[in-house]
Order: sequence, then structure tokens, then C-alpha cells
Amino acid sequence: MPFPLAARDFLSRVIFKQVDVGKYISVVCPINESSQDGVPRFTPSVLKDRERTRGELTTLAIFEPLPHYCCRFRYFVKVDIKGNIPKLVAEAGLNGAVNKVRQAHQLFERDEEVSTAV
Repeated sequence: MPFPLAARDFLSRVIFKQVDVGKYISVVCPINESSQDGVPRFTPSVLKDRERTRGELTTLAIFEPLPHYCCRFRYFVKVDIKGNIPKLVAEAGLNGAVNKVRQAHQLFERDEEVSTAV
């Protein structure tokens, strides 16, 4: 975060699972650092605890097959960056999270290729 805001870090678990033929989900959920529930060893932030704030990120991504080698991608996100943040800064960060769908579309956009396939 830009000065004078405190640095943020996030500790999350990612679960990816096939739920049906060709249908997958990905879930990101926050976890507690002290949790003993299979949290692998990791290197915490080098910043002192008083200089950082632990935010929370929760997402759900759903991938479903469609006809003609296409898929539907739905993405839901909830971010709590904690602390007092000016609205302009918070909205700029949220814009980055929401842009994931646009970035995925641009990466996998194949309308022309699918339209001309035999």
C-alpha cells in the first residue's frame, strides 16, 4: 500500500475441484496463521507485525463447458483489506480483483477461431 498506509498481506487456502463432467470450481478462502489444519510451512512477511495488516480474500470461480469448445467462467470475489483505507485507494484495489475476468477473457478469447472451425 502506498505511504502512509500500512502494508497488507493475505494468507489463503486454494481448493480446486472437479464437481461434474467438465465442470470445475476454484475456491480461495482466508485461513488463520496459527491453524494446524494442514497449513504448510511458509515464510511470513519480513515486515514487523505492527507494520502490516492481514487482509482477507475470498473467491469462487466456476468453469462450465459450453458447446463448440467454449466455456462459461464466473468469478465472485470478496476482499476485506482491513483497517481504514481511503475510498479511492480501496476502489482501485477492487478494480484489480474484478479485472481477473477481463484478463481471462482476453487470454482465452477465441471467437474467430471457433467461428471458422470445421
